[in-house]
Amino acid sequence: MLENYGIENTHKEDEKALSEKGNSIVYVVENEKIIAIIGINDIVKENVKEVISTLNKNKIETIMLTRRQ
Repeated sequence: MLENYGIENTHKEDEKALSEKGNSIVYVVENEKIIAIIGINDIVKENVKEVISTLNKNKIETIMLTRRQ
């Protein structure tokens, strides 16, 4: 996506290291320059099925986005 906006990615090694630890990568860009790279790692709680079930019973549409299996 960075390439689509003409932004040079000089953080490929950082991205790789964060990805290998299971992180999703977020780049912060200002004035067409990367000013931060953030790794976000989701932790699925043990009670997630109960929580989603309760939300659905209360007619709250729930979508869970995760790479974890």
